[in-house]
Amino acid sequence: MLLGISIVYAEIREGRDQFTDGKWRTSGNFLDNQQWIGLRKISDGEVTKYEILFSEKELKYVKFSEKSGEIKIDDKPVSQLQVGAVSSRPALSSGLSHLSLTITVSSEQIKSIETAQRVALKFRKTDGTSTVLVLPDAVLAEWKEVINTEK
Repeated sequence: MLLGISIVYAEIREGRDQFTDGKWRTSGNFLDNQQWIGLRKISDGEVTKYEILFSEKELKYVKFSEKSGEIKIDDKPVSQLQVGAVSSRPALSSGLSHLSLTITVSSEQIKSIETAQRVALKFRKTDGTSTVLVLPDAVLAEWKEVINTEK
């Protein structure tokens, strides 16, 4: 399913991990009332890693698949994303389920995102359905800002 997306709320936040003394910077965007996506840059000394964070609400209880995530950047071939964590919990008061996942992004994929004009993401669910997102220009611009900040 391909979704038309409008940004409801966007924010770049920064913080420090008190355990490692590392820094993090996250671009977080509510795409609508049902979806949120973010890119987090985590710098701990000389090591920098990136994660895509995604959550959405569903009308039924389902989970994201731990085995598959895909990214399509401009006209490059589709590449696999490494799913780090998934969670799902039913919201008893509304009848909706809250699904979330964390994906590790490779340095090669980050380099491609830095110059990208279009980024599309696909997240599969355990019931065989998928969520497909094409990042709005404003979200992609924020991701580039997060990537290009100093350590």
